[in-house]
Amino acid sequence: MASYCFQKKFSVFFLLISLLFCLAIMARQDQHAKKELTAPFRIEGIAQNNGGGWPFWKAGFFHIIVNRLSTRNDVLALRDVVAAEGQKGLSKALKKLTPAGHIGTTHFAIVRCLQTADGGKMLLLISPEKMCRASINEKVHILGAVQINLDAENKGEGAVAGSVKVNISPAGDLKIEAVGAPSLLLKDVTVKPLKKK
Repeated sequence: MASYCFQKKFSVFFLLISLLFCLAIMARQDQHAKKELTAPFRIEGIAQNNGGGWPFWKAGFFHIIVNRLSTRNDVLALRDVVAAEGQKGLSKALKKLTPAGHIGTTHFAIVRCLQTADGGKMLLLISPEKMCRASINEKVHILGAVQINLDAENKGEGAVAGSVKVNISPAGDLKIEAVGAPSLLLKDVTVKPLKKK
């Protein structure tokens, strides 16, 4: 009888522990869900000069406003333009799009958020125009790009490529070809939500 009571109490104890463990997993998953990026949001951090041309941004604190995230279909819609008209055609097409984000007077036509294998994210922001005064290959590398790598807590670092060429794969992936070193390095980057208007 005593052995039966002990087994019964042990079973109840085991069930309670299992329940608490499941609740802990659910809470952790909920915390990660809250870290998903939903536009609009604000990207901020510290920009450092890196010697890659003369950037249009100033070194120091920066903030980028992202109004919406671009989809794979948004990118695929531009693939035929690149194939037929090259980088100049792509630049014209990007200028016609409603900006997905901006920093000061610099607009980003495309803002892609991609999941990485380590559970983080990579943000790719494409500008219709160069973001530095570099003169090398100006007729080809006429766009600008920002890449930011974020961890699961939406913190990280990135770089500004002031003069780039952008190609689009059949799957809708952006292929960035930059000239020289990044114009700016972005440190202590964080992402904060903005209230929708």
